[in-house]
Amino acid sequence: IVSEAFGNQVDNPGRAIREGDFKLIIFDDPSSTADTARFELYNVGNDPDEQMELLGQSGGPNAEQEAAYNALLETNEALSGGFGDGDGDATDPPVSTGILSVSPNTAAAGTSLTVTFNFDPNTTPGVPPLNNMQGNPITPNVTLGGIAGTNINRLSRYVLQANVILPNSPSQLNAEAIFPGPNRPTFGLTSAFEVTTN
Repeated sequence: IVSEAFGNQVDNPGRAIREGDFKLIIFDDPSSTADTARFELYNVGNDPDEQMELLGQSGGPNAEQEAAYNALLETNEALSGGFGDGDGDATDPPVSTGILSVSPNTAAAGTSLTVTFNFDPNTTPGVPPLNNMQGNPITPNVTLGGIAGTNINRLSRYVLQANVILPNSPSQLNAEAIFPGPNRPTFGLTSAFEVTTN
C-alpha cells in the first residue's frame, strides 16, 4: 500500500492511494466542510499515465475495478485524516450532473411521484457501485423537496428510481441521493415542477 497527500488548501488538495495495480485519487480538502470530495480510479499497471479514469468510463467500472475501488475506500477510511469524509452532513452542497425526471410532472400536493435520477457517468465520478465487496446492495437515501423517498431501486450504477409524496413546494424541486459509507457521497439534481391546487 502506498499513500500520499498532495496540494494544499489553495491548490487542489487530496490524497492518492495505490494497492497493486489500482490507484485511487481523492480530491478533497480535509480542513474544509464546504467542499465535496471527488474520486478518480486508475489501473496504473495498464495505464501508467493515468489517461483512462475508470469510475466515469462508459458503462462504469467492471467487477474487478469496483472491488478495487471499494478496497481503496476502506483503506482510505483506515488511514483517517479526513480525506473524502466531508463533515458527514447531508446538507453539504452536492456536485453532480445528469437528468432528473419526475412523473407525473404536474400534480397536487400529496400525490405519489416517481423520481428518476440519471447521472452522467462522464461528469459525475464517485457514484458507488451497485454492490459492496460482500455482494450486498448499496442503496442510497433519496429525498425530494426534503421529503424521504420509498421503494428505492437502482436500475444501474448511474440510474435510480424512488417514490416520493409531493410536498407543498415551489416550482423547483431539489432531489438528493445520499449513499452510505465513510464519505456519505451525495448527488443532487434539480427539476422544474408545477404543483396544482386541485
